[in-house]
Amino acid sequence: MRGSLVVTDPGTGVASGDACSGCAVEVSGLSKRLRGVSVLDDVSLCADAGETIGLSGQNGSGKTMLMRAIAGLIRPNAGRVTIDGKELWKDTPLPSQRGPPAGGPRLPG
Repeated sequence: MRGSLVVTDPGTGVASGDACSGCAVEVSGLSKRLRGVSVLDDVSLCADAGETIGLSGQNGSGKTMLMRAIAGLIRPNAGRVTIDGKELWKDTPLPSQRGPPAGGPRLPG
């Protein structure tokens, strides 16, 4: 993993990451490896309903991969994503065919 990913509350600038109860979106211990490379390593965050958070980090630090995991576009190797109390890949059915990955190569046509 290149660089580090920082999740902050833009209103306060305070780094997020502590688990909380009643989160609308909770990411807990999320890790993802691609081709033997750690893309996300034990990422946790909590966002309440209506809360805005910011992701900052160098290119390659995992910002887009984290958003893909929260959206259910990729399956993490470890950890969980919970939205409104329902865990992705466990409590929430996701379609097996979702089309090309977001941000993937653009095909002519």
